[in-house]
Amino acid sequence: MRRFFTVLLVFLMSGVVWGQIVQFNFNTDPYLTVSSKNANLNVTDMALSSGTIETNITTGTYFPDEPYIEESGGWTAEDQISAKNFTFTITANPGYKFSITNISFNAYATSAGPSAFSAEVDGTSITAVDAPSATLINYSQAVTKADLQSAVIKIQGWLNGSRVSTGSGSFRIDDVIISGSVTLESEPEPSNHATNFSAMSNGATQVDLTWTDNDGAQAADGFLILVNTTGTFADPVDGTPQADDTDLSDNEGQVNVAHGVETYSFTGLTPETQYFFKIYPYSNSGVAIDYKTDETVPSANATPTNLLLVENFDYVASTLLTDNGWTAHSASGTNPIEVNNGGLTYADYPSSGIGNAATLQTSGEAVHRTFPVTNSGVVYVSFLVNVSSTWTTSDYVFNLGNDPIGIGYRARLFLINGGTGDFEFGLSQSAATADVSTNNGYSYSTTYLLVLKYEIIDGSSNDEVSLFIFDSGVPIAEPVTPTLGPVTGTDLSALGSVALRQTYANTQLIIDGIRVATSWAQAPLPVELTSFTANVFDGKVNLRWATATEVDNYGFEIQRSAFSNQRAANWENIGFVEGHGNSNSPKNYEFTDSELPNCDAVSYRLKQIDIDGAYEYSNEIEVPLENIPAKFELSQNYPNPFNPVTKIQFALPQSEIQHSVSLRVYDIIGREVAVLVNESKEAGIYEVEFDATKLSSGLYFYSLSAAGKTITKKMMLLR
Repeated sequence: MRRFFTVLLVFLMSGVVWGQIVQFNFNTDPYLTVSSKNANLNVTDMALSSGTIETNITTGTYFPDEPYIEESGGWTAEDQISAKNFTFTITANPGYKFSITNISFNAYATSAGPSAFSAEVDGTSITAVDAPSATLINYSQAVTKADLQSAVIKIQGWLNGSRVSTGSGSFRIDDVIISGSVTLESEPEPSNHATNFSAMSNGATQVDLTWTDNDGAQAADGFLILVNTTGTFADPVDGTPQADDTDLSDNEGQVNVAHGVETYSFTGLTPETQYFFKIYPYSNSGVAIDYKTDETVPSANATPTNLLLVENFDYVASTLLTDNGWTAHSASGTNPIEVNNGGLTYADYPSSGIGNAATLQTSGEAVHRTFPVTNSGVVYVSFLVNVSSTWTTSDYVFNLGNDPIGIGYRARLFLINGGTGDFEFGLSQSAATADVSTNNGYSYSTTYLLVLKYEIIDGSSNDEVSLFIFDSGVPIAEPVTPTLGPVTGTDLSALGSVALRQTYANTQLIIDGIRVATSWAQAPLPVELTSFTANVFDGKVNLRWATATEVDNYGFEIQRSAFSNQRAANWENIGFVEGHGNSNSPKNYEFTDSELPNCDAVSYRLKQIDIDGAYEYSNEIEVPLENIPAKFELSQNYPNPFNPVTKIQFALPQSEIQHSVSLRVYDIIGREVAVLVNESKEAGIYEVEFDATKLSSGLYFYSLSAAGKTITKKMMLLR
């Protein structure tokens, strides 16, 4: 759609006049910020940007009540038409155009010149008006100029034979008024959303995004990508562009990417933290920006990790794997593999119940996904499988390969019909038939955890492949004896892909939660502690930590060691926080040490204790107790989003006087909804609690003001 409306741009000293888009009366405020040549024009409206006017500003008897512009001298010969002029430029802000319908100004000419006044807009002359000697006149002429993004305005004084050409003639102008209208110009919003939007971990601190622009009748000018750790997003608002924010220390941000790029990488992320992404196409820019927010907005998520690959099939159900980062390498397009509506679950497995899954249900297409090539050591591939039926003849459904995949299919997983209402698993290194198979049958419609182990051994044709099969639990350590194997065969030259293969029409199964790593602890086992931080406030130390997943977690013992003269005391137990037992979702914990010892610094560590009594220690954090904040800071509220209580921390630097501090909360339209702090405070770190019980869900802003500075951040209340 194309939207038009007229905007009043300038508030004149005598009141509002509709249709005047700029007036210069040459007062220093608000229209001119300085009284000098090339003065900046302070056009205080939403559609016109600043310009310059090339002349001198002065005061005198001609316009005694206010400053005016004067130009004098320079005419060279009688009967020679020459012109002096004042030139300035007005420019529309992004997304706007303007039209000019009239130019008017007050003018005064001395007896020596000029003899006429006229105006130009972008080189087009407007009708001249005589300038009687020593007489104040008003010049007002119609103009027809439309759809302008920028215009050069020239106001001229002419001298001809009717005046004495002494070179001393001068003229003055004041109250220049440019009348017209301003139009918000915008192309229609983009026709289509991006497709094939996917997110993939690239190491412990980076996630790579890819997508296809998917242009229609109206292509996008760019894409806004939102990111956070909650998965809850507020759609962007038309007319309100969002600036890039790629510092995700507060666990949220956004970036604008130009049309045609189709890739972006977020870096500096927190390891083992799940990040969620949404991508919005938009047209135009600035105040005319138009986001497409209807239909299904593409989304993706990924967890930066040291794993080589994590594939949780968190894609839209019934879409194709080849539209979500997988590549077909055999029978492409024949019965393509789809995303299943619903994923598999398995207690204590970190990729359990995340997103959807992949459905293999007939003969046809085979697909693969790559991971960083590994040519030494051991690679573990763990995944969940649920088989609903098998063909009478066995064949393989899962394998590893090179990158590029080629035809070297290795570590093949077979499904074998047991003939008595059950099935068996089989395994080979490179053979087209199973080298070994299970003797006991496995049940249909049951979810199993499988771990393929590929060990790269120096030499030729001696790499070993083993298979571990579990129907419950996840062993903390790799079992000594695998379920199948090890078996050997032809080696891979560049191990770097996993593949799914559809075999016979009656071989039907679901695969989910693929994790590729170089250690047992990374593949089938969760990484527990993901962060551990300490902050000082009000003479206390606040400890916060988080876990990604938990297995048999009884809880955390908080231990402290005091430092004096660089010497540490023994560790002491100062508290305990109960764990969540078994969990496949992130959990947050908090503990406040309110009885600090008299010392220079303290260190903290966590002793994580399992239900069976096994334990391990976290890293240590040292906290200087004499620490005074170096700068004025406002931290992100915690937790965020929240329901209904959250905490806000701020820091005040050292000052000769107490800080007068104000911390207030506003709703999305700027109404104040709470005053959390309004008093004087000493330098230090403070924390306050905000209870939003009486407020509705939505986006809120909290603003800290002290020492002439203000910091504002946003927070989300979700009920």
